[in-house]
This record gives sequence, C-alpha cells and structure tokens, in this order.
Amino acid sequence: MDPAEQAARLCEEGQQHMASGSVTAAILDFEQAARLQPASAPCQHQLGASYQRAGRPVDAAVAFGKAIELAPECFPAWNGLASVLTSLNDLESALAAAQQAVTLGPKEPGAYVSLARACQAKGDSKRAQWAFNQALALHLNQAQALARKRHFAKGWDQVRAALELAPDHPHAHFCAGVLCLGENNLGEAAQRFGR
Repeated sequence: MDPAEQAARLCEEGQQHMASGSVTAAILDFEQAARLQPASAPCQHQLGASYQRAGRPVDAAVAFGKAIELAPECFPAWNGLASVLTSLNDLESALAAAQQAVTLGPKEPGAYVSLARACQAKGDSKRAQWAFNQALALHLNQAQALARKRHFAKGWDQVRAALELAPDHPHAHFCAGVLCLGENNLGEAAQRFGR
C-alpha cells in the first residue's frame, strides 16, 4: 500500500475513533497519517481537531496552522484555529482567524459561533451578539430547509445546535415543532408550538 493510501486509511480509522469517543486512538491514527503525508491539509486539520478535543490547544493550533499553510481556503482549519486561539487567550489572532472562517464559510453557523466567542472574550459584546444571532439564524434556516426535504435527523441536529445557543428562543421551538409534525409526533409538536 502506498503512503497516500495508507494515510487515507488511517484518517478514516481516526474519524471512526473520534466518532466513538476514542480520542487517544484517533490522535495516534492522525499523527501517523500526518507523518506519512505531511503535505496533506486534511490530515493536519483532522490531527488539529483531535488535539482540540483532547484538550491540547497548543498542539491543535500548530496542526491547524499547518493545514492552513497547505490549504489557505480550508474553512474547518480556520474555524478550529479561531476556537483554540480563543481558549489560549490570543484574542487578536483568534478574531483574525474567526473572521477568515466567516469569509470562507459565510453560510456555516460554526464560523459565527467562533467569531461570537472571540468577540465576547475580547469584550466586544455588540459584535458578539451580532455573530451569535447570525449563527442562530443559519441553524434555524438550515433546519427548516431540511424539514422541507424530510431530512428530519439532520434537521434535528440544526435545531439542537440552535437550542444550545438559545434554549428559550421561540423560533427554535417552532422549528422543533415543525420537525415533530413531520415525524407525526403530534404531542411533542403541540408542546413545542405552545412555548
């Protein structure tokens, strides 16, 4: 098996480990994949994401930075970098990374969440609220679009994300009610619409 195929297999295994919560095993897979394919932005990004999940923000920032060097248009790496830089209190760099994530992923709610967190940490509550509202609106718009297509599980993912941002937001509960109706769960829909 050539190094590229081996790295791809390791990244796939690493993703499976991440999904099952085996972060240490995922890190080992992604580290090996990155050694085999050091010029692979996806390998570096996934390594950064696994470090971030393991609570290793400095290592995550390095890996995200390598991914960005290799592929400057890599939205997930910019978004991950913004998040870890915020946690490291490097707020100017975090704001710049978050803004780049928004530029690359203007329809990605996570980009606005990263921007909101960086702005909040910096003390810019007005801009943080704007970014938070953008993220919430994107989650809810995506939930409604998925409900219309009868993709209820993915729609629920968006509603859950919106409810994490704003647990009492009426539009989030309305979207949840629409999904309940689509799933023919009338009792839950009535509760959601009654909020």
